[in-house]
Amino acid sequence: MTTDPVRINLGWCKACGICLHVCPKNVFKWSEEITEKGVKVPVVAAPGQCIYCKICEIMCPDFAVSVQDRKTGKAKAKAGPKAKVKAKPRPKAGPKKKAKAKPKAKAKKKAKKKPKPKRKPKTGSKARRRAKQKKKSKKKSKRKR
Repeated sequence: MTTDPVRINLGWCKACGICLHVCPKNVFKWSEEITEKGVKVPVVAAPGQCIYCKICEIMCPDFAVSVQDRKTGKAKAKAGPKAKVKAKPRPKAGPKKKAKAKPKAKAKKKAKKKPKPKRKPKTGSKARRRAKQKKKSKKKSKRKR
């Protein structure tokens, strides 16, 4: 039994190289040998450099990389091909507790809306022309009466 903290299941590995790229301590390297699939797979080159961060295990799309726990020295079971998932036990049914009455929220005072300030008259030449036209039209309406 080896004491390497990182193991690669070569049967599951498709040699994508993600573990090489995500490892902060460069624990992996490409193997020199070509496998039955015709690819070079990653191998554990420096197991002593491993810091047990498990980034390689998390990022591996094929679940081929497993990292042991630092304290126990055992790899945890993980989901992979033909993995069985254990169901969590249901909580025991006991007497139902009454929900506590929530205190009523204090009524918020509605803020009075401030009146919008009146717009200042425009001082541009168009505004002056319009003002003159309004004055003329008022004078004409007064004359007709």
